[in-house]
Amino acid sequence: MAQTDLPVDTQWETFKFRMDNFLLALDSYTEVMKGKLAGLSRQHSEKMKDFDINKAELEDLIKAEKEKETRMCAALESERLAIGEKTKELETLTTQLAKQKDQIMQLESNHQGVLREIASIRETKTKQSQVLEEHLNKDERDLARIVELLGLDVQHVGNYFVCQYTKIDPNNPEEVYSIALEEEGDGKFKPSHMKPQLEGINRLAAKAQEERGHDRSMMLWFLNQVRLMFKTTVQEDDLNSMFGSLTTRPASAKSTSTATAEK
Repeated sequence: MAQTDLPVDTQWETFKFRMDNFLLALDSYTEVMKGKLAGLSRQHSEKMKDFDINKAELEDLIKAEKEKETRMCAALESERLAIGEKTKELETLTTQLAKQKDQIMQLESNHQGVLREIASIRETKTKQSQVLEEHLNKDERDLARIVELLGLDVQHVGNYFVCQYTKIDPNNPEEVYSIALEEEGDGKFKPSHMKPQLEGINRLAAKAQEERGHDRSMMLWFLNQVRLMFKTTVQEDDLNSMFGSLTTRPASAKSTSTATAEK
């Protein structure tokens, strides 16, 4: 951070300049007064010689001059004390200014650290967004592939995921086999509304959630198992139809033979 020049308080310089001039003037005045006192002393001596001056008046004059000098000395002492106080205030302000400079430098350092942290967080979020987008695109491709291969269509209706299967029955690939998965929170679901009914579906769902967790791979595994169960149902129906036809065929053949014998 570039340091800027702080404004200089010129009042102290002005005050010091005036005080120096005042002291010089006071010294000059003192010298003048000393000269006057010397002159007055000489005059007094001369007058004492030449004239009979009233001693009381001369003492009063000397006393007045001493009182004036005392007042001037008191004023000078007061000014000296004031200068001392101002000097202390200046030292205090200088110390405070140094502390403020240190605080500013520390704040600037902290600010730079925060900016670097924000930049790092933004970079991390950008990478996470890219990874998430890649995962979403992969999920969409996988879902499209599943729909194409398995004939699976999943729709979110209220609190249910309605899964509809086609391409189950080779004799009727367009026939729809469906199951609804009710959301129960925390990634858990409960199968319901099956068409046709599937035995053991609840055990399969519990096994999938207990052994495989609640991630995407578990759901794909479960949906594939449901498809296999629907396909097994179709195969059982075909076998039942086949056995039914085989069971009825000897009876019809026996009737035909009996009718022939009667004839």
